[in-house]
Amino acid sequence: MDISLMCVTSGTPVDSHDRAAWYQNMARDQHDANRSLKAARNLAASRRRISFELDSTASDASLVSDDACASPEEDEPVKSQPRSLFRMARDHARGGVFSVCCLFVMAVSVHDAMLVLIYRHLIEEFERNPVGRWLLDAHGGELWLFLSAKLGGTAVVCAILITLYEHRRRLAFVIAGGLTLFQIILLWYLSCR
Repeated sequence: MDISLMCVTSGTPVDSHDRAAWYQNMARDQHDANRSLKAARNLAASRRRISFELDSTASDASLVSDDACASPEEDEPVKSQPRSLFRMARDHARGGVFSVCCLFVMAVSVHDAMLVLIYRHLIEEFERNPVGRWLLDAHGGELWLFLSAKLGGTAVVCAILITLYEHRRRLAFVIAGGLTLFQIILLWYLSCR
């Protein structure tokens, strides 16, 4: 049985080739509408996730309302996927470990500077760093430039580490771990001599 379609504007019969093209266009339009709806739902969910992450420290995290993010075609709200308590605790613990590493690096640097001040009469004999030796020789054994460079360098390194932590956390952890290990070795060396 052949069902023929009639053209709405002219009333003339539509042949099978036109009918197939019409069905293909309808299927393509439906596919595009489904993709747009899915994209709108994903956008709404990501906006709610971002809003939740920004307010994750508050006890009553407020999510962006569904009608503020939803597209007009969306009838039901998309469920948000808040961060788990374990993930938030892990992130806070990592931040704590990173902070302890930075504080340890600074503390060892200050300890080293205090030892330089206490044993200032022996510093030219015991200083192993060639840059430090050059700074001491360049200013006739005065310590102010040597200590300023030592503590200023530590401050710059810690500032770079903190900036790196904001952008590339894994790399910052690797560098902070290596620097902390180096400082442990330095502390051991300073306390054994």
